[in-house]
Amino acid sequence: MNDTSPPSLEDALLRTPLNPFADSVARLDAGLPPPPDVESLHAAARGELSAAIAGVGHSGRAAMVLVKGDPGQGKTHELTWLRQRARGNYYFLEIPPLKDSGAPFQHILRYAVHGLLIQDLFQRFMWEALRRVAVSVRDAALRDEDQALADRLDQVLLGDEHYIGTFRAIVRDDAELVDALSRYGRALPPLCDLDPDFGRVLCRLPLRAAEAAALDWLRGAELPDEDLLLLRVSRSLDSEAHCFEVLRSLVRISPRPLAFCFDQVESVQGLLGLSGAVALFSALMELYQQLPVCVVLMCQSQVWMDLADHIPLAARERIRELPPLSKPTPADAMNLVAARLLAVWEQAGVSPPYLSYPFSFPYLRAYVDENRPTVRQVLTHCSGVIDEMRRRGVVSELMPAPTQPAIPQPASGPSVAATRPASGPNAASAQPVPDPAAPQPAPDPETAPPARELSNGTAFGLGAALAIEHQRKLRDCDGRADLRIPALRQERLRGMMIQLLRSAAETQQGIAGVKVLYIDAPAKPRNGARPPIIATVQADGTRVPTRAAIEIHSDDARGAVHALERLHGCVSSRAAEVGILLREAEVPVGDNAKKTLSLARGLGPRGGLVYLGTQDAQRLVAADLLLDSVSASEVWAGDRAATRDEALAYLIENEGLLDTLAPLLGRLAPP
Repeated sequence: MNDTSPPSLEDALLRTPLNPFADSVARLDAGLPPPPDVESLHAAARGELSAAIAGVGHSGRAAMVLVKGDPGQGKTHELTWLRQRARGNYYFLEIPPLKDSGAPFQHILRYAVHGLLIQDLFQRFMWEALRRVAVSVRDAALRDEDQALADRLDQVLLGDEHYIGTFRAIVRDDAELVDALSRYGRALPPLCDLDPDFGRVLCRLPLRAAEAAALDWLRGAELPDEDLLLLRVSRSLDSEAHCFEVLRSLVRISPRPLAFCFDQVESVQGLLGLSGAVALFSALMELYQQLPVCVVLMCQSQVWMDLADHIPLAARERIRELPPLSKPTPADAMNLVAARLLAVWEQAGVSPPYLSYPFSFPYLRAYVDENRPTVRQVLTHCSGVIDEMRRRGVVSELMPAPTQPAIPQPASGPSVAATRPASGPNAASAQPVPDPAAPQPAPDPETAPPARELSNGTAFGLGAALAIEHQRKLRDCDGRADLRIPALRQERLRGMMIQLLRSAAETQQGIAGVKVLYIDAPAKPRNGARPPIIATVQADGTRVPTRAAIEIHSDDARGAVHALERLHGCVSSRAAEVGILLREAEVPVGDNAKKTLSLARGLGPRGGLVYLGTQDAQRLVAADLLLDSVSASEVWAGDRAATRDEALAYLIENEGLLDTLAPLLGRLAPP
């Protein structure tokens, strides 16, 4: 006979697959569901952000808003909230931390296009603009009494602007009409107000053969000559001035406000130093001065105090600084806990005495009053308590310690945590946990990778926290749409390779029979492509060092020619003796790329193409993501955050990340 009795509250909490408080870090990945939200928390900041974006739409004037807060206070969560309410109101474009101080506009443009792409908005965004071009050309044809052209365009402009799909289906692959739109539309709005190259690329979008090349061009990829010819442009987006003009064009064709959202501004200073932060804010000032956009900045309070004195005064004066995000009140904490537990109760079909059960309001109030925690600390504390209950196999209602006077439950509790009538034996049998103030337990060994102590003496708890976060980032590499595309992993691979090469030079650790002596990684100039990395190395058993010019290129294989030509320039000018192009094995150049393979063979006796395995590429990207999280103080052990140096030491000593350099450096060892 099957037991059909409803599950108990204990069953609901003990048998749910995941601890509802386990993930305390919000993520901006559009493919993930947003974390449970509490409307009342940080409501004032949300109102200011919404008003700033709406103001850009109404007035056409730019706005720049800064949100400050301690690590774990909910800054990224507020961006997830902005992203959720964006559809139909504005375009939400997440811009990750700047990685190259010489190319801020190229960075912003690349991720603006990328943001539209991963939210499935890019096609509609561009085709709406193309339809406006067609309407403008049709109206001009009527004025000029060119009835044939007007009738031709009437056949494709069926319905109103909502029928973008119909317009796209009819215009697709109509080369004659595409040429007409470009030829007649360039003197009319909106094309006359746009960058000429951007207008040409926009008008070539209907051709299937040009669609991928158009997207690559907008992302700043180096295109082969045949793609440039197909798009009717003479060059790739290789200068900051050109990138800014194309960015201006994107803003001008947008029917709704654009919100450029910069999370973890503090990471820029951590990655690039003050010079990088100054470069970013100088670029933001240009955006504010010339483009009607809303710039949303998220930065840690303490870092902003140090940074504000160094950024240009003109940029500082244009930033509207909101008051720091406040720490949660007891009522906020109860709402947070209830929001996380609501899905557990609904899935199990049970009715607890109150939604935050087993965390009573008196318990949460005592915890908040004593500790003044951040949002993340509330969730982390609750996660540890639930893990301990699971270990014991007993769920008990939490009340303040006996030495503390009980605090009565308010008559009207928070809106999210509205009380429900008790049901079942659980309410009557609830007993206090023997020690509710006990320290948080170690991560669950069944779900977390084994915690290891770092060889340099770093605390065990910090090593475990870094291991868990690194594993989470590895899972992100499999799950996030943007991280599955090699071309979009390229910058992260390059940045992590530079970090590892510098670490290898500092430690003089031999890798594949080679030691790195010195590393020079120039920033991207305002015009032209970034120069290759120059690594000076010495192989075991040799007396003379070798200089190797290194390019990391995982974009379209046809664009590898440009990277190889830069390597040839380094070798021919004697800036290096060897040139190496590192690509992901997932995107080989192919046996038919005769020019690419010919160039690769001419890069010195040990130069040429080197392929990085998919697993190693993912480890490097995950490591770069981990360093970003550490720079934003998102990895904590106990009451302190991990530092960037500690994270890098963990990756090298515990994850053996220097081994990923073996395919690259092994090439430089003598046979």
